[in-house]
Amino acid sequence: MGKEQPRHAFFLSDFAISTTITAMTSELIQKLRARLVENRAVLLGWLIVAWVMAQIQTYVCGQDPYLYIYSARGLVQAGFSLSQIAKVASYMAPGYPLLLAASIKVFGFFAPYWVNFFLTLGLLTLLVQLTRRIVGSRFNEDIFVISLLFLLLRGYGLNPHFLLYAFRGAPALFMMFLGMLLVWETGKRSCPSWLAVAAGCALLVASSIREPAALAFVGPLLMLPCRKENRKQAMVSFLLILVPGLIAAGILGCLIAAGVVEPNFQIRLWFSRFSGTGMTVFLGGLRANTARIYGFLLESLQLGFEHRVWRWCGPVLMLAGLWRMRRNLAAWLYFILPGVTFFLFYACYKAHRRFFLTTLIFFAPVFAGGVEWVFSAIKRFAVGRMRLSPRLVQTVLVLLLLVPLARTIHTMGPWGPDVSLSEAKELQRVIKSASIPGGKVIIEQRCSILVDPLITLTDVQPEAATKVRALLQTNGSAVFAKPVTEACFSRSVRYKGAFAEEIVKHYADVIPILDGSDRPLTWTVDEAVFSLTRVVPWSHTNVTKEIMLEPGKDAVIWLDLRSARKCSRKIVVSAADGSLLASCILKKSGLRAIHVPGALVKDREAIVKVSGSEPMPYAVVHDVVSEGRAALFPVSSERSLSVVKWFQAPFLTGDATEKYAARFVDGGVLLLPTPQGNGHYTMRIHLDMDTRAVSGEEITVKYSLGDSLVAERKALLAGGMTGHDIEIEGVGTGDEIPVRLDVVPPDCRGTHFRIHAVGLSFTKTDTD
Repeated sequence: MGKEQPRHAFFLSDFAISTTITAMTSELIQKLRARLVENRAVLLGWLIVAWVMAQIQTYVCGQDPYLYIYSARGLVQAGFSLSQIAKVASYMAPGYPLLLAASIKVFGFFAPYWVNFFLTLGLLTLLVQLTRRIVGSRFNEDIFVISLLFLLLRGYGLNPHFLLYAFRGAPALFMMFLGMLLVWETGKRSCPSWLAVAAGCALLVASSIREPAALAFVGPLLMLPCRKENRKQAMVSFLLILVPGLIAAGILGCLIAAGVVEPNFQIRLWFSRFSGTGMTVFLGGLRANTARIYGFLLESLQLGFEHRVWRWCGPVLMLAGLWRMRRNLAAWLYFILPGVTFFLFYACYKAHRRFFLTTLIFFAPVFAGGVEWVFSAIKRFAVGRMRLSPRLVQTVLVLLLLVPLARTIHTMGPWGPDVSLSEAKELQRVIKSASIPGGKVIIEQRCSILVDPLITLTDVQPEAATKVRALLQTNGSAVFAKPVTEACFSRSVRYKGAFAEEIVKHYADVIPILDGSDRPLTWTVDEAVFSLTRVVPWSHTNVTKEIMLEPGKDAVIWLDLRSARKCSRKIVVSAADGSLLASCILKKSGLRAIHVPGALVKDREAIVKVSGSEPMPYAVVHDVVSEGRAALFPVSSERSLSVVKWFQAPFLTGDATEKYAARFVDGGVLLLPTPQGNGHYTMRIHLDMDTRAVSGEEITVKYSLGDSLVAERKALLAGGMTGHDIEIEGVGTGDEIPVRLDVVPPDCRGTHFRIHAVGLSFTKTDTD
């Protein structure tokens, strides 16, 4: 056995280990503290970006991001199959949808809403790192970072949304600046070859996210021979950078030639813009787009200031940055040349605020450099001449930028509805509990606010109301997201056809879906409230409805049987005590009128019973009007589709997707129903219409019943509204009378008139 160690030796050993660990921990803390101090400007920028994200974050945008998230979800559901990737690539560069799909696969359903936040933090870090290498270490990073964010956040109100929402800008810019930083590193004397290949891969990934991203690398590649003392080594690095892109381009070209994938839609659109128009048109568009993008730049440099004196600060500071970097070739090739290149590219294609953001970010380091140069001069003067504390001066200069920037961030809000994570999960719960047949929800096409959450947050798809018959035939029933509040409707939507609820009710009944508490199942998007309803085929052959009448006054009850099959339907109108008020037999569908004599009406409450052999709408009563009042039937977006039957040729009638159901040029025939009852009536017709002409001519509209002229009305072709009132006496009961309209002179230069509404009232004239 060995000699036993003294007890104090173990204590010395423990002490040595403890001392070593303490020293290593202290050294690590010192290094970490030094690194934090070195990068405090970047950390400050991160905090500002995080604050912006907290202000504008929403899980429903209603803009282009839902297209990328929808494509990403399709990739995940297809297991990242090559066919699905090719489908995405045929429309857009697939890099960003693939990135979002990977985030969903790894981090979960809501990950796409946060991807751009972390990429923006990385973009800010890369901008600072690249500026350090180009400008050198002798610059005030605090002022640089804050002024850079000052330009981006105050230059245009939606810039933060373009960066932090699921748009392609942030990831493309991140890969651009990562690749440019790697290209810079390849310019060093001794750099490994893989670094040049990595830079080429970054170029390839950037182009796979946003196709024009390759334009950013023109300047850095031109700079490469200027930094390499060995021109041969520079050429090798240059070729290695291009290798990944050339290989990818060759493979893609072969796949397109073989018909495996289609040419990218975006690229085809660019080529059509560049080559599909004549030179005169192209140059005219180029001038217009250049003027617009230049206007974007000037507006951004005004930095949100309203006073005209302060609005010149931005352009002056931009010029200061250009002056400071006038002899810095790297700054011109890494920042200014790519900014100008993107400026000219989008001037040739399309002037858009979101596209311009790429140009602005390349110009931002120049602007920030100008601010930092001016502020550093002020700091040197205050410290050297005025003997002020450097820390105090630095704090004051930082606050000069931070205070207005903080006020701007404080007023920021989401672009679109403000939907929290809990509200997004509530939509998923509501949709799941509604048991959507066929995975499709009928929506009002004016409610674009609902398209985004359905596509991105659920497994169901929005469907137009015009598809209701196909859905019923396929699935037996459907679900309609009925808008409840005015906030549901978007003013920017171009769709002006009939409202979805009227289209759906023309073919089926709409029944509220109840939750566990027997309340309508609803979901709220910000201030917009939607009620989920079940759309089921008509099943009622007997319908009873309560109505209100005015005692002692004649009334006309309008029934809307919509597109129900024709059959003999018995109509019985009775008082609450069971006494008969009116009865008749209807053999046609659509809008029909029933006359109730006022002499029989003793109480306000009454009951309408409709019975027949064929199913009919449950909500069969359209309107009840008393004597002296007219029933108004819209012919524009608010119309019942039954009203279209009233307009016969030569009226020009449209389908449910058109705003106006009836138009005429030279005239038309109105086939109007008369009340079911006894005796004869005086019929009063009111037409609201407008003309598309502004010639100032006066025309005459003649209204005839058979060969008899009923009335003549004048109309001025001034592009405005006009109303005509016509009275027809001796109208029989239960008939459909054809009222003909003729425009004199008949050819008004192709002018057409649009019917907005038809008003009908009836007065009983006898009891025969």
